[in-house]
Amino acid sequence: IEVGDLIQSWELRCDRGCGCRRGVRRGRWRVRRRSRRRPMGLLLLLNFFLLLLLAQRRHVRQTVHDPIRVRDPQNLHARAPAVPQLQNAHSRVRRNVAYTDGASVSGVQHRKVEVSDAEQRLDRWFLKHFPELPRGRLQKLLRTGQVRVDGKRAKADLRLNVGQEIRIPPITVNTIVSTDRRRDSSDDNKAFLQSLVLHMDRDIIVIDKPAGLAVQGGSATQRHLDGMLDALRFDGDERPRLIHRLDKDTSGVMVLARTAASARRVGKAFAGRDVRKVYWAITVGRPEQDQGRINLPLAKNMGKGRERVGVNEDAGKNAITDFQVLERAGNRLNWVALWPRTGRTHQLRAHCVAIGCPILGDGKYGGRDAFIEGLPANAKKLQLHAREIEILQDGGRDLRIVAPLPAHMRDVWKMLGFENEPPIQPFDGID
Repeated sequence: IEVGDLIQSWELRCDRGCGCRRGVRRGRWRVRRRSRRRPMGLLLLLNFFLLLLLAQRRHVRQTVHDPIRVRDPQNLHARAPAVPQLQNAHSRVRRNVAYTDGASVSGVQHRKVEVSDAEQRLDRWFLKHFPELPRGRLQKLLRTGQVRVDGKRAKADLRLNVGQEIRIPPITVNTIVSTDRRRDSSDDNKAFLQSLVLHMDRDIIVIDKPAGLAVQGGSATQRHLDGMLDALRFDGDERPRLIHRLDKDTSGVMVLARTAASARRVGKAFAGRDVRKVYWAITVGRPEQDQGRINLPLAKNMGKGRERVGVNEDAGKNAITDFQVLERAGNRLNWVALWPRTGRTHQLRAHCVAIGCPILGDGKYGGRDAFIEGLPANAKKLQLHAREIEILQDGGRDLRIVAPLPAHMRDVWKMLGFENEPPIQPFDGID
């Protein structure tokens, strides 16, 4: 033991020699141990093997997902390993390629934007050319950069130009199985959808959407109009396109475009003032005036687990609705015509609640005030109907399409003593 290695420490020991710590403090000598130095070479070697393992995992993951860094498109298939070769890989790698189980993966494709697809959104371009691709899967491909336009990352709302090149990553066969199921569903509903057609020409199709049919799908919506539009192709080469929307519980006229060119033209008409839409509704409560305009900005807000809109003077978007009372039933119920000058989500329902006259059957916005006892059971359904639409066509000619009242609203009309036609023409002389 060298000098300086002995240090004196103090501790409590019992005088009786029993080993307990009660008693007199006594000193004793002990040897101070020197600290051991860890060999740096071993740490560097462990770090090297760790980096090598991470690099190998990254290479396997990039090979499976077909990275953008591969410049030679001819060698893409040669560099991509087959799925069975990954069965002995780490469990984390298997989770990354789990969606390819039991499916063959096609190669990367590059397509040019044609004239018929000009000015179309990127997500709608995929919906047209790859209807089997789920919307959620497409959003993931866009977020991860696997879909590119002219070699650059792109968002879903990107407007395409003629000649642009779209990179399409591999798409699994599992999604094609769902396409066959959806095609079977479309065949089953073909006669039903074609019976809804009110007008058809070379550019548009106007249907009478029934209440309860959603326009687009969601996490809890399997049956919707957008998934069955193939049944309305008729003799056209392209799949019809949605131009505007109606709420799931709202019935009435709805316009579809038959081609991409007509979708752009009619879409601009909806954005401007070349389209006039008139809705019929039964409101609970009497407006202060028989005719007027509601000019209240609306904004979305999440409440009670569901999305709603409400009046917001600070963050709301401009929303204007013209209204006219057509007939009254007592002091509480009114037959009202509504003309939305803007197209905000749930605009008519939110505006009617804002003036103290919720739409009959609209429990989402009106709550208990939207229901009245003593009416037929169908009065508990939303009493809102897209009655007519006028579209300014080429040559300055107006196309007016009218949809009859649905069955659940006819029962309420009959109960209240209303006729099928209004006693006055709403918004006559108003531009």
